[in-house]
Amino acid sequence: MDVEIIRQAVASDRTVLRSGPGQMGVRLEDPKEGARAVKHEYAACSFCGGPVEERFVSVDYRTKAGLVIIENVPAGVCRQCGERYYTAEVAKAMERLAEAEVPASRTVAVPVREFSTSAAV
Repeated sequence: MDVEIIRQAVASDRTVLRSGPGQMGVRLEDPKEGARAVKHEYAACSFCGGPVEERFVSVDYRTKAGLVIIENVPAGVCRQCGERYYTAEVAKAMERLAEAEVPASRTVAVPVREFSTSAAV
């Protein structure tokens, strides 16, 4: 993938450029703000063998202090089964971010329900 392809995607408001086998996956942050390409070559899914493409996902990260939702995380996502893959750099950055004592960008309320066999039927 070269810069010209990314520029064309920005001009046409496409936010995802899918890759083929052996190519790098490219995703653009926000076409209106310009191209910020994230590239990582992923192997086929280790669970189902499906193709893995890079996307930005939300991650529910649990710490001793509780649940932290981290948004816009670059991850390899299997197009068949949805399995996610993170590079070591991204995994370490998520850990640092989850443990950081900085104000959250926003807070959401999460309902908690207890499992019961009657609810499963």
